[in-house]
Amino acid sequence: MKKVVIAVVVIVVLVLAFLGISNLKSSSIPADNAAQAAENAKSWTLSTGNTYMLLNNVKFRYTDDVFISVHRMLAITEPVKPYKYVDMNDARSFSLKIINAQCSLEPSVRENLFNKQVLNYEGSPLANLRMTAVAVDVNGQKVPMLKINGMMKLGVWLPFEMLGKVGVDKKTNSMTIDAYNIKSLGMPFVKNLMDASGIELANLLTIKPGRGLSIVKNTMYVDAMNITPPPKLSGKLLDARSNVKTNCIDLKIGEENAAEVKYSLLVPEAKNYIYIFDGSLIFGKLLSSNGKLQLIDTKPADDMDFYLNKYLLQLSKSEIRMTADAAMIVYIPDYQSIIKK
Repeated sequence: MKKVVIAVVVIVVLVLAFLGISNLKSSSIPADNAAQAAENAKSWTLSTGNTYMLLNNVKFRYTDDVFISVHRMLAITEPVKPYKYVDMNDARSFSLKIINAQCSLEPSVRENLFNKQVLNYEGSPLANLRMTAVAVDVNGQKVPMLKINGMMKLGVWLPFEMLGKVGVDKKTNSMTIDAYNIKSLGMPFVKNLMDASGIELANLLTIKPGRGLSIVKNTMYVDAMNITPPPKLSGKLLDARSNVKTNCIDLKIGEENAAEVKYSLLVPEAKNYIYIFDGSLIFGKLLSSNGKLQLIDTKPADDMDFYLNKYLLQLSKSEIRMTADAAMIVYIPDYQSIIKK
């Protein structure tokens, strides 16, 4: 009799458990929620529109010693074939098509670009360049120029000093350095005398093609849009000039009559930031469509120091917030402040 009672109890427990599990399965996801989830899955597609990047007061690093000081820039980030998306993890995956920008090249950056990239090949006729923005008296007026000191190979290596006026050649979309005065071993060759005698800068120096620098007569043509590492820049170079006060070369890039791009910052009061919006973007291991991401400098006293190739390191030290509509706000520390610790 005892065994019969136990068997009955076990059967009853199993039946109740089965009924409970069946009820749980049928009620865990309400029908209306399941239908909404399915609808959301169907409606989510990758955006085919432009992905925009807005930078404000940003030191945008390509390498540890090559960067652009961006005062303000609005650009379209465009995937570069064979890449399908803009991938922040790979600088080769996209280019920056500049709509409008005001930026500067600091002395150390100019020197690193020329010495380590443009002129870093066997047989280069120039070496160890140093560049300073100076004011030169020309007919009683102070004219901003770029003073270049270094070594020039004229059979043997000789020290030289050159003064040149910085400008733009719109036909080639290049920054120009128009030689005004060249000195070697204390012997000046003034430009108009070089022209009169037939001796020109191009006769003295031969630059290997494809290095981002060419010389025609007494003018250096610098392909400023293509001498930096990826991501590549594209756009019209509208103005370039020496800034004696800051010792920088100031550049203005973009479209002369650019169409208005509407946007709304996640944190409008931020001073230094990168704002990426619309289009499709890979950020970390996330793939977003029509997303919004604002990286904000945690110490706005100076420009935001952002190193694209090492941004995940900066991200690991950041405070990340997500809004109700899945937009991301990242309070990010400067790159230099991280590596100095």
